[in-house]
Order: sequence, then structure tokens, then C-alpha cells
Amino acid sequence: MQDLTEGMRTLAGQLARLEEVPKSDGLHATINELPRMMEEVVNFIEKWLENWSGAYSAACDGVMT
Repeated sequence: MQDLTEGMRTLAGQLARLEEVPKSDGLHATINELPRMMEEVVNFIEKWLENWSGAYSAACDGVMT
């Protein structure tokens, strides 16, 4: 229960600090681009995992034969 209270206190402090952040066009543009950037990161990781798992499967097949 104490952890929950401390977490809520931390969140409240962070939200209060958010009010102090200056509003700017650059910040707004970055926030708007975030979903696209995250999609690119996820796509990169997905392709990397596919390539890695393919290489791993090929290596295992080579060891098993």
C-alpha cells in the first residue's frame, strides 16, 4: 500500500512538472511524429527477429544433420 501511495505521489509530481515544460512547435512536432517513429522501430525489430530466427533455424538444421 505504501508503494502505491509513493507511486501516486511521484506521478503527481511529474504531472506538476509537466506544466513547467515550455510549449513549442518543435516539441509538438516531435510528439506528433512519435507514433510513426515507434512503428519504424517495431518493424525493424520484427525484421531483425525474423532474420535471426531464420539464421538460428538454419544453424540448428546444420548441426542436426
